[in-house]
Amino acid sequence: IVAQVFVYGFFTSLQYTSMNTLAYADIGASQTSSASTIASTMQQISFSFGLALASLATSFYLDGRPQSDHDAVTTALHHGFLTLAAITFVSSASFWALRRDDGESVSRGTAQAA
Repeated sequence: IVAQVFVYGFFTSLQYTSMNTLAYADIGASQTSSASTIASTMQQISFSFGLALASLATSFYLDGRPQSDHDAVTTALHHGFLTLAAITFVSSASFWALRRDDGESVSRGTAQAA
């Protein structure tokens, strides 16, 4: 469990660092405050929608069975997690839209030509 938590924490931190770096990469100094507000708001909205979607998916898989049925709840949670994993995987396709030079201003111009 310790290794699993470590790996999860590593990739979560990597994701936040990467996304926040890109969020501020091409923003001028005068717009940094606004960019920070928008980025924080989007993260909170994402958390809220993720929690709501997780609840809906689990409820869908529970299919009206009582929550006292531990086997049904465990199965519904497993299916809910797998559904969210699939949605997360599909949503990561949005990063394919990034251009090679996006974020170059924070990489000190070290991007290699294709």
